[in-house]
Amino acid sequence: MVRRAGLSISLAKTSELVGSGRLDPEYYQPHYQALHAKLKSIGAVTIDSFADANDGFHESPVWVEGGGIPCISAKCVKDNYFVLTDAGQVSLSQRDKNPTKEARVGDVLITSVGTIGNSAVVHKEILPAIMDRHVGIVRIHKNANVDPYYLAAFLNSKYGRFQTWRESTGNVQLSLFIEKINKLLVPVGEQFNATGKLVRKSYDKFRQSKQLYADAENLLASELGLDKLDLSESLFNIRTVSDVLKSKRMDADHYRQKYYRVLKAIEELKPKSISPLGELTDTLTNGHTPLYHDLDTGDMPFFTAEHVYDFRLDHENARSIWKEHHETLLKRTQLRNNDVLITIKGRVGNAAVVYDLPSETNINQDVALLRLKSGIHPWYIAGFLNSPAGKALMEQIATGQINPFLGLGNLTQIKIPIFDEKRMNELGEKIRKTVEKAESARQEAKRLLAEAKSEVEKMIEGI
Repeated sequence: MVRRAGLSISLAKTSELVGSGRLDPEYYQPHYQALHAKLKSIGAVTIDSFADANDGFHESPVWVEGGGIPCISAKCVKDNYFVLTDAGQVSLSQRDKNPTKEARVGDVLITSVGTIGNSAVVHKEILPAIMDRHVGIVRIHKNANVDPYYLAAFLNSKYGRFQTWRESTGNVQLSLFIEKINKLLVPVGEQFNATGKLVRKSYDKFRQSKQLYADAENLLASELGLDKLDLSESLFNIRTVSDVLKSKRMDADHYRQKYYRVLKAIEELKPKSISPLGELTDTLTNGHTPLYHDLDTGDMPFFTAEHVYDFRLDHENARSIWKEHHETLLKRTQLRNNDVLITIKGRVGNAAVVYDLPSETNINQDVALLRLKSGIHPWYIAGFLNSPAGKALMEQIATGQINPFLGLGNLTQIKIPIFDEKRMNELGEKIRKTVEKAESARQEAKRLLAEAKSEVEKMIEGI
């Protein structure tokens, strides 16, 4: 091996080339070779010695609106947790044709297309579910002494990541094939299994966080008495011509009876007023189409609709934008604490309050920015919009079936029940404190995962 001017040259024997079947120089970089040699030196074994690896179903998904089974794709599997918000449902008949592809408690899933190497353990809270072909499924043998939670931690550590990246092939889109997953090296033993306890604790914290976020979504509805809304569908809807002319909508979905039951329930609360959202804001706008790039020092994190959940902003995965190309536009939508963000395209209707911003941050065109008038508590507004009543009203005004869209003009017309400032502040503060507890539990879960990976790496390096 020769190093010069920050570059390295790695020499490989012909026998190594033949054995690996790889001719790409990246495969033989010194860093990879050193990590591989370390695993071999401590007696790491291949996955197929203690588990069976396969992938999900290969045929095209048969998507259904309801009554199916959630489909886990590569985008759903993160670093020891799942994001199933965007998981569609496939038909039960497709599940019946692929019984071995249905998720089981203890399965270790690995993303094998696109984003390579994310791993997480299937637990009962995400069942039932089925995996597509972009996810590898590792099922540990019953008699094998390998903790699935440790295995996931190892695969997410640098000793697992380098292997999944190294063994991936493809130019435009990387793929990690099942035969390569079977041959990944894993150190085993009781000392390694012990780290599974930390991962289990982290999963418990994720569950706690998820429940607290759900409590925040239901809190306002419960406090106001909107928790028993009848959101069932009717067989038919009858509206007058004047209703159609007033709303300027011809689509039948807009006139579902459940939307009018929501409005009636709000009126029966006898609020101080029922105000259009536009009257409660000083600023209501959306972002713009940016020029993205990899995150570098000095540039601006950027939220898209994919980063806005109910009450939560995904700071970790925010994109980055070239500040110099958008200097004027960025000033218009640079975020401030207590701004309310709403997703208006794709996964529409998620509302989150901006708080504890780490730096200059902005939004793209798929996110609406609401800067509220004085006296209107942002967490109260977010709480109503994320409640079943608020979700229903945003669903009503959205347009488009395949790719829903919330126009800003329509968004301003959403009816918000307004009470005296003291009551709204009390409700808003309850929601804020619940969300803060949820986020604290989520951060603790991430800390435990980081600790588990660190312990795995230290054990390997200390042998």
